[in-house]
Amino acid sequence: MENKTAILVFANSAAEETNHKSIPGGEALFNQLTDHTLITVKKTELPYFHCTEDQQNGNCFGTRFYNAVKHIFDQGYQHVITIGNDTPHLSALHIRSAYKHLLDKKIVLGPSTDGGYYLMGFDKSMFSKIEANKFIQLPWKTSGLQNSFNQLLKSINRIAVSLQSLVDLDSIADLKKIIHQGQPIPQKIYQILISIITTRPKIILYTPKYREHSFHTNYFNKGSPLQIPF
Repeated sequence: MENKTAILVFANSAAEETNHKSIPGGEALFNQLTDHTLITVKKTELPYFHCTEDQQNGNCFGTRFYNAVKHIFDQGYQHVITIGNDTPHLSALHIRSAYKHLLDKKIVLGPSTDGGYYLMGFDKSMFSKIEANKFIQLPWKTSGLQNSFNQLLKSINRIAVSLQSLVDLDSIADLKKIIHQGQPIPQKIYQILISIITTRPKIILYTPKYREHSFHTNYFNKGSPLQIPF
């Protein structure tokens, strides 16, 4: 095998992402984010796998993620760089930096501002020292993940190299945060973010003739890959 490092894009389809994230019009956003992520990955010239819900195996996130990483190692790769599809500022430079650290057999973490990770890089020998049950039972998708994972690394006498902290898009608040940061993001993604924010559900207040019968009405404006399968 010419290159012993592979990228795992562990990201559900846009439809599935929208089912789990409270972002109106999110399907268009996550379609564009996935396209951007795959373009970014191709720039690294590293082999990659795109693992959606159709290829994932397990009854919880931790199990599905563990199995996906293990699957890459079972293909003969010695290093795996895992990323999602919800970090607009993720660049090929971040991935290449992780790659260089992995060559030194170090664990690499890209922390997100919500307490999780947008990137995790594992060396096979290091990953094998982490007990599967402890890895699976980490508080994935919560703000306590970073602290818990660092404690797990300490238990095997390992420390990780940290990359730049970036914003993941999980809610309307995250959309606003990333726009207000002022850092450049792809134009198509920026336009979708602006569209979602400016067409959010609004509460319109009506004042009828008799005040004792006043009421509120909610109006909702509903919004409507290259894969290497396992």
